[in-house]
Amino acid sequence: MAWAALRIATAAGLAAFGQVDNIVAGLRGTDSTGTVLIAAHHDSAAMGPGASDDGAAVAAMIETVRALRAGPGPRNDIVLLMSDGEEDGVLGAEAFAREHPVGKAGGVLLNWEARGVSGPSLMFQTSANNARLVETFVNAVPAPRGHSAMAELYRLLPNNTDFTPLTRAGFSGMNFAYIQRSSLYHTANDSIANLNPGSLQHHGTNMLALTRALGDADLRMPAPDHDATYFRALGTMITYPNQLVWPLALLAVVAVAGLAVLARVRRLLSLPRLIAATVSALVPLVVSAALAQGLWQLLVAWRPAYDLMGGLLHSPRPYQAAIVVLCASAVLGWYLLLRRGLGPAALAVGALTWFAGLGSLCAQAAPGASFLFALPALVGALGWLAALLLRTPAWARTVVAMPGPVTAAMLLPSLAGDAFDGMGLALGGVSALVLALFGLIVVPIAELLLPDLATRPRRAAVLAAPLTALLLAAVLVATGLVVDDFDADRPQRRHLAYVMDADTRTAHWVSADAAPPPWTRQYVSGHDTSTLPAGYARGTLWTGRAPAIAAGGPRVAVLAPSGDTVKLQVAVEKGTPRPPHLVSATREDGDLIAVTPGYTLTGHSRTPARLPSG
Repeated sequence: MAWAALRIATAAGLAAFGQVDNIVAGLRGTDSTGTVLIAAHHDSAAMGPGASDDGAAVAAMIETVRALRAGPGPRNDIVLLMSDGEEDGVLGAEAFAREHPVGKAGGVLLNWEARGVSGPSLMFQTSANNARLVETFVNAVPAPRGHSAMAELYRLLPNNTDFTPLTRAGFSGMNFAYIQRSSLYHTANDSIANLNPGSLQHHGTNMLALTRALGDADLRMPAPDHDATYFRALGTMITYPNQLVWPLALLAVVAVAGLAVLARVRRLLSLPRLIAATVSALVPLVVSAALAQGLWQLLVAWRPAYDLMGGLLHSPRPYQAAIVVLCASAVLGWYLLLRRGLGPAALAVGALTWFAGLGSLCAQAAPGASFLFALPALVGALGWLAALLLRTPAWARTVVAMPGPVTAAMLLPSLAGDAFDGMGLALGGVSALVLALFGLIVVPIAELLLPDLATRPRRAAVLAAPLTALLLAAVLVATGLVVDDFDADRPQRRHLAYVMDADTRTAHWVSADAAPPPWTRQYVSGHDTSTLPAGYARGTLWTGRAPAIAAGGPRVAVLAPSGDTVKLQVAVEKGTPRPPHLVSATREDGDLIAVTPGYTLTGHSRTPARLPSG
């Protein structure tokens, strides 16, 4: 059934609200112990048709119901929510959670999203105390993808989905999305033609498997009081309860400390050299992140159209390869410069010290990400301990120490790839930092190819490595500028908005392009933002006068003042398809700040529109 409601979403200086038309349907369970809610939004961003975001998930929902009805009925109630208004501030999910009986009752949630048009369906977010959900995910889904570090990373981003209001209302659950080819996200090319059929299939396979598993589970069982760490390695999903996070992190610290003591006893390092090696490892990390961010700034300077794409480029692989080369050169340069002075052992143990420290830090602040560092530190330290205790040739000892770098190779490059896909080159420093950390633990293997420490390298050889790396990076960047060109199928992003103040009947064209192209310059000519609605004038904008359209402002009536909260009735002019509805506003400096359609208001940098005190 279609179900309409009115909701409002606010942010600092901004407000969006309106009627939402949610579609809610369900299958009644044979002996229900609770509700399994499958959610996706049927609206799309204004810029495109939304085949992936979020039409693919809606299509998968319909096919999932067909498959469920073709077999034995599920034990539990299955409810489908095709929400509206997600792109405008999760309006439909907010309305469902607050006003629909199923939304108020809670249950288990499976939410489906997309931030691209390709790639595997990743489980990137869970509710708290997720151990049983993760167990169900790993056991029920034929090809599970995702890891617990993604959930920790996602918390740092300013994004949200329908998952947020629904879990806030009491649902526990999992959130899924595919994120590759993200340059087409929220564009006219988010179309069926560009949708990867494999991504749609993975969405549907996961959705059906989880719905069947949860549909037959006993949802009355109390949820565990802990989370689980989960990740994929060697083709298998590995999980363990978060009660093991601190023990593993502490074991890594003990193993690295034991390695340092044994290396000191063998006179392979001294404490001062170990401290110097550990502290100096910060240099390649910072340099790698700085080089990646500097490369992005150069790309934007060379091709200003990249700025509006937010780093989500059509063909970013050459640029990503250039960042890999720059990171490798920073780490290798650090190692070669300090190898003779500090010794290979101090540099190797110093790198493991960073991993052990980060594993402990994450155990405290982001437990789901601790495995990325604690496991390579633990396995790496144990490998080097075995290498030191064995009386074998140097090459054999290096082979014995390989499990640490191999463990890191199974975890960190994929994390860097996810960061590239999800955040783009504009935040390439994040991926570069991960790659540089990986380089720290791998670079000691270079000892197999390097001359004896007593041999002083020639100056030409010393200069050849960084110059070769810079040349290769330059070639890759040039390749990127050639292959990542714009055409009809891979267009540039441009920004042009129409903004009208319904009270003053003044309208403007507004563009956030740093250098508007000729077509946009027909409408914008300067930077005067003084007459824009309060809250809209943010950053450097191009503006131009525009004709006012025949749309009246809303009528606002104060119904129930109560302290700092005021209930309002907002009605629009006759003929506008938005019925009267109630919203709230707050007091500031004794006046009421109005929240009205078509306005973007702030009480900080500019004087907001205000309601009469009566």
